[in-house]
Amino acid sequence: MKQLIFVFLALASQAFAHEGVHQSDQPSHALTDSVVLGQGEHQFKTIPGWAKVLKGQHFGSTHGSAAVDSDGNIYITLNSPRQDGFGILVYDKRGNVKKGIAKGEHGLHNLIYVQEEGTGYLYGAQNGKGQQMGVVKLTLDGEVVMRLGKPKESSAKGWRPTAVAVGPDGDLYLADGYASNFVYQWNKEGKFIRQFGGTGNENGKFNTCHGISVDYRGDEPTLLIADREAGRLQTFSLEGEFMAVTATGLRRPCAVAFHGDFAAVAELAGRVVLLDKENKIVTVLGDNPNKSQWANYKVAPKDWTEGFFNAPHGLTFDHDGNLIITEWNANGRFAFLQKIEAKAE
Repeated sequence: MKQLIFVFLALASQAFAHEGVHQSDQPSHALTDSVVLGQGEHQFKTIPGWAKVLKGQHFGSTHGSAAVDSDGNIYITLNSPRQDGFGILVYDKRGNVKKGIAKGEHGLHNLIYVQEEGTGYLYGAQNGKGQQMGVVKLTLDGEVVMRLGKPKESSAKGWRPTAVAVGPDGDLYLADGYASNFVYQWNKEGKFIRQFGGTGNENGKFNTCHGISVDYRGDEPTLLIADREAGRLQTFSLEGEFMAVTATGLRRPCAVAFHGDFAAVAELAGRVVLLDKENKIVTVLGDNPNKSQWANYKVAPKDWTEGFFNAPHGLTFDHDGNLIITEWNANGRFAFLQKIEAKAE
């Protein structure tokens, strides 16, 4: 893949801080060269140092994801209390911190935005300590509305959830990817419905069901589940029935996000791929040639390279088709990939 590299003025000089919120003048890292990633009609431009820190020079540990609300605000989870104890930082598109929310709510391993009867909420899969282990539903100000722990109806061993999805009828699906490899389903009131999956390499089983998303690209909504250590995606019905192995040969897929007919997959082993409606790879983004950095939590900021990923873990599209990517990293690393519009012939 040939990459176009050009000097791009750092956004920090253009951006302004939200009133009443102090943020450091330091970007998340000092790289200043923007890079064009992707191929053909699916190209993106990196925005160096996009996510500003609230405090200090680095975010602290990141092991989570991001979500975008109906107004375009970007919510990024933190795994460390270093940013004044907030579990989520809220950003505008230019990477300015608008506010911190969800104080003390760390360990949000993934995050999604859901609108219910005109009101927006955040749902997260939390694998922190004590009661912070399961589904958590938050207001957009970070107040806890609901928590769901391991269902008493389940006799499965272990409990360390990795991802949550909300179906069209409000049903909740929680992937227990770091423990039992079951997916648990509740209705919107929190009544347990079923569990499905479990550990195994056969179809319908998982070797780390790390991510789960509702896929609306077909005739009927389905569940698309990232079977990370099997390097594949599997499709299930909303009733938990195995339907198909949807994609194979992936590099430890962690999470899936959708925009129109396309799905972006965060692969822990150093890249992001874009799939078409038939789930074929149409674009590869940030493929890191340095395999020692793949899925490496300890890669220091001085060793990051703009345009190459180390450990993509979570991601989301905004309303314009731009990609926000979060990495598994001891210092915290985020990327904003600005979609380049294809030129008319």
